Amino acid sequence: MTLSERVSKDPRPLDADLCLGRIQNGIQHLHKLGLIILMSGNDDNPIITDFDSCRREGERLGIKAGTRGWTREDFKFATPENDQYGLSMIKDFVCQVKPQKGY
Repeated sequence: MTLSERVSKDPRPLDADLCLGRIQNGIQHLHKLGLIILMSGNDDNPIITDFDSCRREGERLGIKAGTRGWTREDFKFATPENDQYGLSMIKDFVCQVKPQKGY
C-alpha cells in the first residue's frame, strides 16, 4: 500500500509523528551510507522505495530526479537537501489529509 493510499483510503487515524520519524530515520541511514529516497506497510510502517532513483551524494540526478510536484525542479545533483525537501512535502501531505489531534 502506498503512503497516499494509506492516508486517503484507510479510515484508521494515522500517527503522523511516528510515520514521519520512521521515514526520517531511514533517510538518515541512507545518507550515512552516502546514498541520496515512500510507501506504507499495513502496520503504518513507512517503506523507503524506488531504489533505481537512489544516487550517491553528488551524482547527477538525470531523468530520475523525483516525482513532479514532490521535488524541486532545480535539484540536479543528489544531496541530502533533496530528501529533506521531499520529507517536508510528505509531512505536509500526511498532516493535511488526516490531521491528528494537535495539528
